[in-house]
Amino acid sequence: MASSCQRFHLLQRKAYVGTLFPVTSSEAQEIVVKLLDKHFGKPLAGALWSAQREVYGRGVRRPYVVTGVYPQRLRVRRHDVIDRIGSRLARTLMAWKSNLARVDANDGPRVKMIKETVAYYEQQVAHFRK
Repeated sequence: MASSCQRFHLLQRKAYVGTLFPVTSSEAQEIVVKLLDKHFGKPLAGALWSAQREVYGRGVRRPYVVTGVYPQRLRVRRHDVIDRIGSRLARTLMAWKSNLARVDANDGPRVKMIKETVAYYEQQVAHFRK
């Protein structure tokens, strides 16, 4: 498994892409493929408009909308996914251990549940460290 992965994100800004009414899975797939292939790197609003124009042709159907800062673009950033997941699991494990230290020792069911959760996260962290 490669130690890095590509993911899509917006340039330090936020946007929402949604639909005005229900769409089929195949419609959604066509739009996403166009956005992430042919129109990748263009401003998001223009890319979405172009993708819909290509998918729906001259018809009036335009179910997708985008809101946010106009010049946003999708781009690729490489990072170590395995390391990122492992560090998040480790932080969560520490939080559960902290919960265990604070819980009333006489609360048997709660102590048991937290210990089981700690054991689960210990197993997951060990797996990601391999």
